[in-house]
Amino acid sequence: MFMWAAHRMNGPGDTDSSLQWLLTLGAFWSTVLLTRILEVWLAALGIIPGIFISGRHVHHFVVGFALVVVSPLMRKSKKQTSWVLLGVGLGLVTDEFLFWTMLEFDYWSLQNLLAVIATGTGLAVVYQRHRTAECVDLEDRGDLHEKQSHENPAQPRVSVVVPAYNEEENLPLALASLLNQEFSDFELIVVDNGSTDETPVIAKKLGAKVIGENRRGVAHARQAGFLSSKGGIIATTDADTVVPPDWLSRIVKEFREDTNLVAVGGLYRFYSGPPLVRALFPRVAYALWRIDRRIAGGWSLPGCNMAVSKEAFLKVGGFNANLHLCEDADLAQRLRSVGNVALKPDLVVITSGRRYRNGLMNGLLTYAPNLLLFYVLKKRRSNRVPTVRQELPSRSSLAVRIAALTLLLVYVFSYGNVALARSRRSVVASGKHAAARVVSIGHNSLAKHLRRRH
Repeated sequence: MFMWAAHRMNGPGDTDSSLQWLLTLGAFWSTVLLTRILEVWLAALGIIPGIFISGRHVHHFVVGFALVVVSPLMRKSKKQTSWVLLGVGLGLVTDEFLFWTMLEFDYWSLQNLLAVIATGTGLAVVYQRHRTAECVDLEDRGDLHEKQSHENPAQPRVSVVVPAYNEEENLPLALASLLNQEFSDFELIVVDNGSTDETPVIAKKLGAKVIGENRRGVAHARQAGFLSSKGGIIATTDADTVVPPDWLSRIVKEFREDTNLVAVGGLYRFYSGPPLVRALFPRVAYALWRIDRRIAGGWSLPGCNMAVSKEAFLKVGGFNANLHLCEDADLAQRLRSVGNVALKPDLVVITSGRRYRNGLMNGLLTYAPNLLLFYVLKKRRSNRVPTVRQELPSRSSLAVRIAALTLLLVYVFSYGNVALARSRRSVVASGKHAAARVVSIGHNSLAKHLRRRH
């Protein structure tokens, strides 16, 4: 059970084929651009660029072919390195496409440029297909449906609140992970935040208590769910999040061992989104939270993986419903005034990385303004964030990146041709100057010789 979730938690991004092709794609474009820029720079310095072995010039496509052949042999021991070498090799081979095909011997020709663009675009398409294949349907994500529904107890020890807005695709997986918890004394509450799809129907079918909250915003939804809960401990996660089987038992244990604890949370990883984000985030998440703790003066807790004491929650007035972002961190900061707030880095859930689907920078721009405002002025923004329900990147995003790389490459090729033309004019001018000097020296020598004879 939970084979798919366990595989993702053990190392998201480590074995993903999309990450491997991303490494190849990045290495390819970097190799081509750096090689071309280096050629122009060396030519400007009057240095003949090239690889020389025993005084003989060796075209770099030869090195490229060698790397392409060697890279598969390294897959077992150096998997990621092998994919980088494949990209470097393809870059070197394509960079001198016309040379090894013997179609033409003009390094800066249009045909060579088109060959590079075609290969780079092809690698981008392969990478995109692998990302698409990783966004599989729910039925391919493992056997998470052993228990078909949940029955809420009359006096639960724990309440679990899941806010949801148009989450019919992700909600079954999230609720299935909750239905199969080791700890069973809990009520399950799904807050329908004005969905227009089958979200409330799915929640009821799986045994959740469904509460309607038409005021849009996750803070409104969580507040409604928390206020209607019966448990002394209120745990909350998101409708696109999968929790481990011991999630609730770990939370109950933390509250039992620390009687002054009023809130506890953990970290999260991504099961979707760009492979670079999935690979990088687990390695830096705890460090980022520690930095935030130093700046904010205490732990912030993520809404997809946190639990609070209901008594403490009511004491501080609950969530700030005016916030559309970071309502979870705001609550955690205020709860510090009534008790201990703890973050457990080994309490990990996996969630959707769809807000990063169009790249790391695009995703960070959603959160960065709010964080900077809080760190500098200690204020929270109440701006709405866009609703994202697609896991795959938009085609326009991929097209824009390919177009940007193509324009950069065109510029480098154009500059290379200009630099080459200047170099040739300089050589011709130097030749003419040298010939004129030879003639001048010849005339002077002849005049001296005649004077001596007379």
